[in-house]
Amino acid sequence: MTTKDAPDLPIKSLTTTTLDGTPDELTGGQITGSTDLNIYKKSNVVATGNNNANGRLTSGKTSASLTLGPAGVKSATYNGTIDYTIAANIQP
Repeated sequence: MTTKDAPDLPIKSLTTTTLDGTPDELTGGQITGSTDLNIYKKSNVVATGNNNANGRLTSGKTSASLTLGPAGVKSATYNGTIDYTIAANIQP
């Protein structure tokens, strides 16, 4: 991660947690999340739907945790964005 006129931010890890969604009462469709999944500089499956997961479903709460490297990083100096892709038929 970088910002204009700022050095690279020394990132050690970026992990996400996505809680399971509530099953749909009619279809049983549900989104199942992953816990403490490292997504820094790698692709990972953060949530999956079961065979009945069609239509409008919602995951549980999602959070991210960023771990920085050596001391000396100034607070409130950097901004960042988490980019993601929604894909179908990925096998874990």
